[in-house]
Amino acid sequence: MINLIDNLEFRKLKRRLDKVSDEREKMNLDVCVVGYGLMGHTHAEMYDANPYVKSITIIDPYLTLLDNKDYKKKIKFTKNITNNESFDIISICTPTSTHYKLFRKYAKQTKAILLEKPPALSVEEARKIQEIGSELDIIVGCAFVERFNSEIKKFKEKIKNIKGNVNYYFTRISPKPPQESWYSNETISGGPLLDLGIHDIDLVRWIVGKNFNDICVKKEYNKINCKLSFPPNSIVNITLGWHDNKKFINTIYCKGKDFNIRLNTTNLERERYPNAYKREIDNFVDLLKGKKNEFPLIEEGIGALELITKIKQYI
Repeated sequence: MINLIDNLEFRKLKRRLDKVSDEREKMNLDVCVVGYGLMGHTHAEMYDANPYVKSITIIDPYLTLLDNKDYKKKIKFTKNITNNESFDIISICTPTSTHYKLFRKYAKQTKAILLEKPPALSVEEARKIQEIGSELDIIVGCAFVERFNSEIKKFKEKIKNIKGNVNYYFTRISPKPPQESWYSNETISGGPLLDLGIHDIDLVRWIVGKNFNDICVKKEYNKINCKLSFPPNSIVNITLGWHDNKKFINTIYCKGKDFNIRLNTTNLERERYPNAYKREIDNFVDLLKGKKNEFPLIEEGIGALELITKIKQYI
């Protein structure tokens, strides 16, 4: 009887110790976020909510006022780091034109780098990023957050068995950024085609396919209309750009002879923050922890940039 009780107590103790060990194992990743603008804030917030992340270092040379938000004391702010410091994950959330330079700067100090979209300003830069990542054997991810939006996942699931003539429509029109903003500078952001368009270009490649056989592009002021033909009989219509209205317009739907499948715009926007961003960061962390998933890597970013480059040729 004594042995039975002893064994029972031992098993209880072991379970408690195992639980403590599991918690310690969870809180073991050091993360760095480069750039503390809107996306840098978002990445930091989502890393803070991830149980595997132990600490978050924010690098931003332009920091003048520290954020007072309560991040559970995980975060420290700095304007630079030394070459001796290393991190498990680095998120680069700076203007697009700086991504390649910063990737080269920090690639040897981490096991994984997550690049905010677009991953680079050009296909050439993205390929160099891929080469460096391969040489150093680090994970290079692309922050295509719309892939983690549950409404878009539902849409993809609904259309997977559709046959016949199908027309897809992707629209993303954003309020025109202020002239002093770096977003409005095409040499820094890539302009609306790259900065906005990469979301839907990636979604087209992910949802519809990658092998189109014809392309037609028209540009009107700050808007671009692109039509892609996919074999055997699918047409994808992409409309994107800026307008003077303060309203953000984002619609996705497809229709054929006997169907019309449309995403609920309100749910699409509501699901984006914080849920889609949290799934994106959680999935990237899982990738580093050895859990296989379908997180978009730099190869997907290169594919999207290649299609954008083709579209540019017709403008």
